[in-house]
Amino acid sequence: MKIISIFILTILQTAFVYEDVSAEIKLPKSIYVPNSKLISNERTFSGPMGMGLIKSFDYNNKKYCVYNNVKGQQTITLPNAKQNCPKKFGE
Repeated sequence: MKIISIFILTILQTAFVYEDVSAEIKLPKSIYVPNSKLISNERTFSGPMGMGLIKSFDYNNKKYCVYNNVKGQQTITLPNAKQNCPKKFGE
């Protein structure tokens, strides 16, 4: 009887455990992207000590440039997806 009750409790515990294992693109919290499947031309960059331009991508015919600096992550939006992101923030 004890074995059956332990077995039933184990099954009930595993039945109600839900783990979300979906993969998603990590973007800065300041950018809202309702459909991440529309992101194109995503590129990552590395700079000295992780500073400067770290990521760029196209979304809705605009270019988004993500920078790391002393103040944290900051993003600029360029009106045309064909433009290149400046290497340093504020140029």
